[in-house]
Amino acid sequence: MAVKTLRGLASRMRALPREIREQANEIAKQTGNVVLQTLVVKMPVDTSQAVSNWQVGLGSPNTNQIPPHHPGKYGNTRGPSSAQTISVGRILISSKQPGVKLHITNAVDYIDIIDANSSMPGFSSAGINAGINYVRAAKLKVKL
Repeated sequence: MAVKTLRGLASRMRALPREIREQANEIAKQTGNVVLQTLVVKMPVDTSQAVSNWQVGLGSPNTNQIPPHHPGKYGNTRGPSSAQTISVGRILISSKQPGVKLHITNAVDYIDIIDANSSMPGFSSAGINAGINYVRAAKLKVKL
């Protein structure tokens, strides 16, 4: 719908901040999904304790450690634990409202050791980079 009058332009300009906030919120939610997916997929798994603790917090970080979704040994429950972690996170991310901060945290006290010393180091950097790349490619769609 093209703006044809000054009154129409004024009306359209008043609506823009709300539309931009909503679009930015959608970009934030999709970025959260990309980061969570990358962290979970790139992370090495043994007992599923650490992978199950990638948690989404809205407004503030989630600092509570939870038990593994599917306890295991030697990574044998990686698939179901990873899938549940992503599923639970996506449900929370989908409820994010404009202006509410989105946090993705891991409460196990050895997460930094896993990231630095595992056979697949750098999963946290991979998650950060995936989020940065998604935001760089994202576009707001504003029509006048």
